[in-house]
Amino acid sequence: NVVLMFPIQFGKTEVLSNALGYSMVENPGPVMVCLPSEIAMHKWVAQKLNPMIETSPAVKRTLTSVASRDAANTRTFKDFDGGQLYIEHAGTPGRLKMTSVRTLLVDELDEFATSLSSGDDPVAMLDGRTSAFPATYKRGYISTPGIRGIQSRRYWLRTPANPPKPCAIPHRSSRQATTRSTARRSQSAHRAPPAAPSSASA
Repeated sequence: NVVLMFPIQFGKTEVLSNALGYSMVENPGPVMVCLPSEIAMHKWVAQKLNPMIETSPAVKRTLTSVASRDAANTRTFKDFDGGQLYIEHAGTPGRLKMTSVRTLLVDELDEFATSLSSGDDPVAMLDGRTSAFPATYKRGYISTPGIRGIQSRRYWLRTPANPPKPCAIPHRSSRQATTRSTARRSQSAHRAPPAAPSSASA
């Protein structure tokens, strides 16, 4: 499980696109990209997926390696060499529950709770899409942080999806979340001490 909480316009969707491209080329299998709404889904296809296919020769080859696949490919389904790409949104929980994949990539997770008409727990329902691959699944959850104390904390801090990480500073035994401030402290702790003045005589 990989969970990323990024600020707005910080490249989080580009992370998702790169993970998808890698999965299609290097680790093919059934993949699902899930977005919170139908509008977001179509926007992602037009602005992220289609440009990636056109500008990445390796990804494009996976889709054109067998000419007969062209007829099967649609805006929300791609049959590529070694796998299938399903593009879904939270407004179709019935379709989500019918699909099993090995790789799951979710964008803007915090918006799913308000978009799911079925009332399901978004994380539990999405996790279930990879249940057929218990030893090889990969899940990526990406979102912009919401209002403190509301739904984002309930989903992002739950276990086992987001267990505590070992402290970045070796001599500390406690566990803590890695933040910008702790990363800076870790870098300071590992800096080499200043060189001692030379004792050579003149």
